[in-house]
Amino acid sequence: MTEELYHFTLLDPDEAELLLPMLQPVCAANPNDYDAQCRLADCLLAQGDVAGATAIYERVRNAAPDIVHAHAALLYIMVKDNPAVRAAIDLPLRLRTIHGRQMLVWYAFPDTNAELAQFPYYNRSMGKLAQLVKTKYPDLTILDVGANLGQSIAEVYAYSPTPCLSVECGPQNYALCRYNVKRISADNEAVHALVGPEGLYGTFEYAKDFELSGAKKPEWGFSTPVSAGAEGAVPTVSLNTIVARYPRWANSKLVKIDAEGWDWQIIQDCKNFWSAARPLVYFEHNFEYVKDRQAGHDQSLAAVQTLLDCGYTHFLVQDGRGHMIVQVNADHIARFHEINLHLYMLRDVHKGTHYFDVTAVHAEDVDLVQGIYQVSLSPELRQIRRPA
Repeated sequence: MTEELYHFTLLDPDEAELLLPMLQPVCAANPNDYDAQCRLADCLLAQGDVAGATAIYERVRNAAPDIVHAHAALLYIMVKDNPAVRAAIDLPLRLRTIHGRQMLVWYAFPDTNAELAQFPYYNRSMGKLAQLVKTKYPDLTILDVGANLGQSIAEVYAYSPTPCLSVECGPQNYALCRYNVKRISADNEAVHALVGPEGLYGTFEYAKDFELSGAKKPEWGFSTPVSAGAEGAVPTVSLNTIVARYPRWANSKLVKIDAEGWDWQIIQDCKNFWSAARPLVYFEHNFEYVKDRQAGHDQSLAAVQTLLDCGYTHFLVQDGRGHMIVQVNADHIARFHEINLHLYMLRDVHKGTHYFDVTAVHAEDVDLVQGIYQVSLSPELRQIRRPA
C-alpha cells in the first residue's frame, strides 16, 4: 500500500475546462491509469458533474483501493454541504488497514497493527464485548461516544457485525469517522456532537501538532470545558437527546464512552438512559486531564455511584492495554478509591499511564460477567481455577 500523502483540493472550473480535453483521451486509452482517472473526476466535480465524478472515484476506489486521492475526494463529496466540516478535511491523508478494514486516516494516526503486535489485547475489548453481548441480545446495537475516526467500529465488525451509532465532536475526526463507518456498513450512522450535560460548552483542541509541507497538522484532539462566550465554544448535547433523534439506538445494550475527560460527566448525566436501557457501559477511567486530584477523584466516584444507583452491580477494570486487572462486585466505592490511588501512583511514576478501562454490568446481565472476564484472558490463563 502506498504511503504517499494526499490533500484533496477542489479544482478551479477554468482550470478544469483546460484539463478535460487533454485527460479524456488519456483516460479512454488507459482505464487502469488511476491517477489520471482521479484527475478526470476532479475536473468533472469542479464543473458540477457530481454524479460523473462520484462514479469515477468509486470505480477507482474499488479497483485500486490504495489510491488515497479517490477516498479523499469521496470524503469531500460526503461532507461538501457542511461548510464547518468541509473546511476541516484539508488534511494530508493516508489509508491504513485497521482490524482488516481499510480506513482513511490523517497522516499522524498511530499504526494500530504495530500496537496490536506489541500488545495483543490492545484495541480488542470492544469487539470481544460486542461478540459476547450479541449472543444474549441478537438485535444488538451499539453507541460509540467519542468515536475518533471510527476505529472501534472496525474492531466491532472484525468480531461481530453490529449497527453502530458513532458520536464525535472534532470536525476533522468526524469527517473521517462518518466516511469510515459508512464504508464499513450502511447500517452505521455518525453524529457530529460534543456529548455532555446540556447547558455546558467545550472547545476542540489539539494536543500535538506536526509540521508537514509548511503547515501544522493535528496528531490527535480533545475537547475542554469553556464558558459560553469563549472563542470556538460548542454547546454540549446530552446522550438522551441524541438517542431521541436516532431511536434505533435508544435500547442499545452496549455503550462505549471515550470522551477524553468528559466520561464521568456523561455517566452522571445519563441516569435515565442507564435505568431504561441498562446497557453494558465500557468507559475510560481517565485522569489525564485532571488538574485537581481530589476533584477528579470525587467526580469519578460520583460516576460509579450513579451507575450503582441505576442497578449496576459489577465493574471489570482493565489497564489501558486491555489486560484485565480486577472485578469489583462489592464495596464498590472503597475499591474504586483504591483503584484511583493506584492510577495516580502509576501516573506519577510512569508518565504515560493516565487511564484504565472499565466495563460496568447491570444486575440483569450478571450472567455475562464471567464471559467478559474470560475473553480478556489467554487460553492458558483460563485454565487456572478460581478459588471457591
